[in-house]
Amino acid sequence: MIPTGKNLDIYRKAIEKKLKKPKECDLLTRRRAAQKSEGQNDCHWQKWLTKIIFKSEKKENLESENMQERYPILAAAMGYYISNIIKRIIMERIFIRVDGNSVLGLGHIMRCYAIAAALRKIGVDSCFLVADKDSVSAMAGRNFGVWELGSEWNDLDKETDLLVKLIQREKIKLLLIDSYYVSEEYLKTLRSYTKVAYLTGMNYFTYPADILINYHIYAEQLGYRQQYDNSTKLILGCDYVPLRREFLESEPYNPDRRAVFITTGGTDPYGIVPKLLVLLQENGLMDLDYHIVIGKYYDGDEVVQIKEWKRFPNIFLYEDVKSMAELMKNCSIAVSAAGSTLYELCACGIPTVTFVFAENQKLSAEAFFHQGLMESAGDIRERGDNGIKDIVRGIQTYMFNRELRIKRSCMAKLFVDGKGAERLAEQLKREMEEQK
Repeated sequence: MIPTGKNLDIYRKAIEKKLKKPKECDLLTRRRAAQKSEGQNDCHWQKWLTKIIFKSEKKENLESENMQERYPILAAAMGYYISNIIKRIIMERIFIRVDGNSVLGLGHIMRCYAIAAALRKIGVDSCFLVADKDSVSAMAGRNFGVWELGSEWNDLDKETDLLVKLIQREKIKLLLIDSYYVSEEYLKTLRSYTKVAYLTGMNYFTYPADILINYHIYAEQLGYRQQYDNSTKLILGCDYVPLRREFLESEPYNPDRRAVFITTGGTDPYGIVPKLLVLLQENGLMDLDYHIVIGKYYDGDEVVQIKEWKRFPNIFLYEDVKSMAELMKNCSIAVSAAGSTLYELCACGIPTVTFVFAENQKLSAEAFFHQGLMESAGDIRERGDNGIKDIVRGIQTYMFNRELRIKRSCMAKLFVDGKGAERLAEQLKREMEEQK
């Protein structure tokens, strides 16, 4: 396991003794190239690297209490991981402030993770700053540094002083923030200490940021260009939708698969999935296969209800999905809440019936519907069972119209090409390299 957060700092302090100057960084690069030219594999490089990094510590006192704590971590990180750690320490770092939990869902974390992965490919590492243990848990297994601030995810003003100290201590060049709970004062204060990039889907007030990112389909309708001067760089529109790399690898859409992908995201607070399954059965649509993703924060009683449907051979349930793109591409129709998943479905070219159950989903659902890209069942909070009935009608509309399925698939792929995270990463790296 690669050390993260404070554990990574143990390595950073030790390694910086050997990498204080560009010459010494270059020495490591040349040594590795020489070993490869001599036919030596990465194992030789890793052993040599470990030896030279910790040489000074061994001379000082290997038996010290500090080294006894340090050495087991080093042993566990041998092999492939030690090389990866060195690369990350040499890299520049961007810090990302984001949260995910049963209320927020996982959309914010997933899009920031996509950006972080794209940044790493161009030599910039990322460290995630999160409020509490729920968000730490949501980041588990994503292979990035995570620091728990011990703050409140829905009241960011209380963490301002802590973040200012962190910015000064870590010499943060760029802070990317993805939260709807920012205030004008919060952003303004942080901007006075570092460059601030703010990722949002709304326009509640004039955000004091160096970079404003809104990748949504409706971004140009929110009046940003009239609202901001040249001191804020605007990055707007679907060219910048940050999707994970799995959605970049496109394949031809198959309109003849009799399979429906169903998701409400990380949560389902209105019990939509069980109600939808009942209506599908009542409307004689059980001749289709249904692939249902159970979100991380589904209520336990609802999960029990959904799992009762496993007795049907055409109902497939998924938890902790490793490759969402693969699952989507195996279906010809999708049903999804109007969150970030809509853009993933576009990249896969899957005709979709969308619906709303949160305030920040309304603009997306309306825009996708009015531009002829998707069917919409409206706001479930207001329409209740009538909204779920319209989801069923949307499935029927697609199922009985092959030409419409093909047309919507082509339109969706043109709208989202899956390269947005790479474009955003390049923009953020360029901004970070410029002097504040």
